[in-house]
Amino acid sequence: MTAAMFRLMALLLMLVWPLSVRAAATVPVTIAAAADLRGVLPMIIADFRAATGRQVVPVFAASGSLTQQMLNGAPHQLLLAADSDYPARLVAAGKAAAPLRPYALGRLALLARSNSGVRDLASLRAALAAGRVRHLAIANPAVAPYGRAARAVLDRAGLTPPLVLGENVAQAAQFVISGGAEAGIVSAALARDAVKQGGLVMLDLPANSHPPLVQSLVLARGAGADARAFAAWMAGPQARARLAAAGFGLP
Repeated sequence: MTAAMFRLMALLLMLVWPLSVRAAATVPVTIAAAADLRGVLPMIIADFRAATGRQVVPVFAASGSLTQQMLNGAPHQLLLAADSDYPARLVAAGKAAAPLRPYALGRLALLARSNSGVRDLASLRAALAAGRVRHLAIANPAVAPYGRAARAVLDRAGLTPPLVLGENVAQAAQFVISGGAEAGIVSAALARDAVKQGGLVMLDLPANSHPPLVQSLVLARGAGADARAFAAWMAGPQARARLAAAGFGLP
């Protein structure tokens, strides 16, 4: 290799190396977040970024779907689940590092179109019998903890309505908002946001009407500093205040 060629290669390496470093630095740190957090988590992330200068990007879906993504190799560095069972599965599979950390207690609400006449479970039963409610929306119990909890509410009340299953609890709420279902059992946080649009009513359901939803987080093995910092932020006073204001219980 001539001296001129060596100098040319050295120059090219000097030009390319900083670009590759910058490209790697721009890869977003993704966190997997249960769909019931869709309303409140962006505000928590904004607070985190303002206070620390760090940034994370949420990916919303049902907890079971997110867990499967991570089991299949998705690079999410943190799971914010709607229960503790799915994070435990990641730990058992060697994809996450214990311990699990509870960050919120999930709450259910009955969400209904105002003209359905539904105001509580008793009126839901009457509306079903009268045909004013033809479909009830819940999240898919196979992948969504809120769907399993909603099914428990119905079983305990002895109700067997025609169901419309959302891929996650946010989609179940959207079915009611759009009129695709006249009522639904969804997260209280999403129901609170929905009634602000008008034409809807909600009723918070008692915590003892379903198994506890102990919403827990877990860090993926090898999670970076940003994800670890955000996991710690979720236990801090600002995040807890946001969650409480949105309708979540606090562990």
